[in-house]
Amino acid sequence: MNDSGVRVICAIAFVGACAGCLGDDDDTPSVRDAGVVRDAGPERDAGPDPFAGCSIPCDGAVDAPDCDFDDAIPIEVTVQGTNPCQTRSDFDRFSWRSFLRMAQPPGGGGPLWTTDEWVSSIDLLRQNPTPPAMPSRFTPQVCIDAVPNATTYRVLEQVGKVNDSVFEAGQPGSTPGMTGLSNDPVIAFNGSFVRYEIVISPSWYEAVVARGYNHVPTSSAAPIVANCATSSDPWGAVDLKLAWMDVTDETARAGSDPELAAWLETFHREQLLVVNPASATVTSTDTCSLRTMALIGAHLVRKTTQQPGWVWATFEHVANAPDCLAPPAAGGGMRSSDPSKACPAAAQDYNLYPASCSDGDACAECNTPPAPNGAGTMCTAGGDAMTPGSGYCVDAAPAATSGRSKICRQFPVDRCYPEAQAWNEACRAATLVGAVWKNYELIATQWVSHDETYTECTPAPNAFSKIPGTTDNVFPTKVSPQLGVPGSSDMNPSGTRPFLGNTSMESYERSNCASCHAKAGYPPGMPGMTPTDMSWWLQVEVSKAAQP
Repeated sequence: MNDSGVRVICAIAFVGACAGCLGDDDDTPSVRDAGVVRDAGPERDAGPDPFAGCSIPCDGAVDAPDCDFDDAIPIEVTVQGTNPCQTRSDFDRFSWRSFLRMAQPPGGGGPLWTTDEWVSSIDLLRQNPTPPAMPSRFTPQVCIDAVPNATTYRVLEQVGKVNDSVFEAGQPGSTPGMTGLSNDPVIAFNGSFVRYEIVISPSWYEAVVARGYNHVPTSSAAPIVANCATSSDPWGAVDLKLAWMDVTDETARAGSDPELAAWLETFHREQLLVVNPASATVTSTDTCSLRTMALIGAHLVRKTTQQPGWVWATFEHVANAPDCLAPPAAGGGMRSSDPSKACPAAAQDYNLYPASCSDGDACAECNTPPAPNGAGTMCTAGGDAMTPGSGYCVDAAPAATSGRSKICRQFPVDRCYPEAQAWNEACRAATLVGAVWKNYELIATQWVSHDETYTECTPAPNAFSKIPGTTDNVFPTKVSPQLGVPGSSDMNPSGTRPFLGNTSMESYERSNCASCHAKAGYPPGMPGMTPTDMSWWLQVEVSKAAQP
């Protein structure tokens, strides 16, 4: 990666080797022409596959994926039979169908999350305690002062995955039980901090306001119950977490660089307001600017009547990262080990792994947070955007040594999630899928199995047993799919465990969405807590006083 930030990207077939890189010759197809662009890294070495057995085999055939969906919003997962592989495919179908219906609604007009009815958690909670009953946007004064027509754009304030500039989630000494969550930043190939937002569906917003969930709950409060999808409210409660990479500079140069312009066409892009809080800037001043942001990751989480533990789907841009060369090492107890450190040498730039990471010391260790770029006490005061004392300055260049993220995917989609892989291939070939969305892939879908069929919307904790003596609400064996990976323990004697990770969000952790979110409640992780129905953002952010 050179200083100008121009990327060199290989255009490849989905399961083939790199056919050539942009700029090598005039016959090389562009990323935009290729349609499928994820390179799993170097060719695999001959010999035992370290991911052999990652996907648990099943007996029986699985229906071939058919991505020619109708326009209806799916309100429930249709499960066919008892073959676990078919069940995984059925959940992946629900995920792809939900994602496409949201990303390219009938009639055009852009993704649903760009409409006024779908607003972010910031929009709701910054208007606490009396937000409007109907979805309404909030625009910080610093943006109104700096950007014309600022109120027409959404706002990005969040830098770490679970942390933002308003509510200080996950910081030591702030919220009891929350310091274990990762709020380490991800710094992309071009030196920009990846930004995050949580977008919520209209009826979920209205339910939060109507039931007073935007206020700090008490131990005597009734458990929060998110609204399930129904025929009259087909989306129901939706939490959509989006990860964005800043491509403002690349966009400015694209007019004179066809290769760069072709690369930009592989992303869904939006104009968004990016807020830098004073505590995380070199000048110790709040700033706001309109930036061009490229979507690189999305968690799509939906609650249905028969899935009270929610359905957890995660998508990401196909050029985010290569696959790791080996899975993480085994870990004991309920916790698994640190992420895999087996990053391959990169022959091309990835969004979260520059080719230059393979040479020298410009990047962090594989799947490890980047080094802070602040000097001395710079960008440490207050900790409104990062952990106090972290030394990350969001308006400065990355640290010269270990300053960029170097991320690989810990469990390859093709070998560990074959049903998701099959749906990705089918949807890339489907004519109904818009050109830009062919550059995104489903990593997998996760769900919590339960022992009965529900006919009305149920709080998540009612759907599964608690682990005696702990605040963990989900037995790991009740979360699907299970992977055959290192990490057996007393709770997982078979050596299998659930895992679902997105390189743009679970960048430095081994992840289990459902088991983590099952602990959500207020006070977080404390005995007698009030469950918040798998939603962390409610009690993590509401528990902080509203800001002026």
